Amino acid sequence: MEDIQIINPDYIKKLSNKTFNISNDNPFADYYGMMWYKSHRTFGGKDIDYLFASGNGGNHLIVIPDKGIVIALTSSAYGQRYAHRRSYNILSKVLASLE
Repeated sequence: MEDIQIINPDYIKKLSNKTFNISNDNPFADYYGMMWYKSHRTFGGKDIDYLFASGNGGNHLIVIPDKGIVIALTSSAYGQRYAHRRSYNILSKVLASLE
């Protein structure tokens, strides 16, 4: 299959800008801007910078620009206090397995 760029790389760079520091208020993200969260975390001994959009019930869309990876994590824990924590735990396992 032919590689096709569907999102302008400049848009991804703009998304990666660290607009509002929320690290003191949010356990899952460091920054927020353009409707996306930005995080730098260590998983499985590897430092990973990623962006994510977060939805009700623990749904997440994760973008790892340096690796060219997009992950769609769906969940149905609507209205549950554990929704985002569970999704983050699943994401942690996936990111720790990256080579």
